[in-house]
Amino acid sequence: MPGTVVIRPFERSDGKDVEFRLRMAWRMEIPKKFNLTQVIAEQPLGHAIVAICVGIFYIFFRELGTLCLAIPGFYIALYMVVLILFLFQADDLLLKELSDIPSSYKSPESGHFWVAEGEVDGNTEVVGTVGLLRKSEHLAQLRHLNVIIHQEEDRSVTKQLLYRSLNYAKSQGFSEVELLTAGVDIPLAKVLDRIGFHPKGKFYMPSKHLYILPMQTLHVKVEDMKLDDEVSSRTKSD
Repeated sequence: MPGTVVIRPFERSDGKDVEFRLRMAWRMEIPKKFNLTQVIAEQPLGHAIVAICVGIFYIFFRELGTLCLAIPGFYIALYMVVLILFLFQADDLLLKELSDIPSSYKSPESGHFWVAEGEVDGNTEVVGTVGLLRKSEHLAQLRHLNVIIHQEEDRSVTKQLLYRSLNYAKSQGFSEVELLTAGVDIPLAKVLDRIGFHPKGKFYMPSKHLYILPMQTLHVKVEDMKLDDEVSSRTKSD
């Protein structure tokens, strides 16, 4: 468990470590969020593929009993293939800017990226990240909110990262902030709710024809944000 945690701007020397940690966190999170029922029940392309496989199977074997047993296997095989393909595409879908964070967040006009640095097992390490990316003149998007700590009491690190980025958004004149997420745990959901975030919409990645990963957009107006004064005072400066 880290002692004092420092929130500071991303430095080029952080690049490889931050990129590796975020990519691994994303890839570990994807299987947890997959909705197998959704994939089976609502995926038209998947149903078409399974129907073709069933037809081919029946032509060769013509055994209804075996065919009934084989249908669940087709769906499971389809699910695993799509999962593997999606994992390979994950970098392009959400992580492409991680390959060069300084360029993606190169100026106040494009955004900013912060890391939380703390002591872990006697070593100073990056234990959390958050980015703020400009989407339009009025809208900023929180990206890569990730804390690499398991102790429940260290949820404060996530709070500090949120406050730093949201105060920055306010100082840059944004009127709205959104957070794109594949799901949040209960403690984080409570923090976001207290700040003023509310659900704006849901969709599935990677496309409307391939229901793999349920995503949610959380939204807050800057003028409606409720930021704790004590935490805010510790996280305003860069």
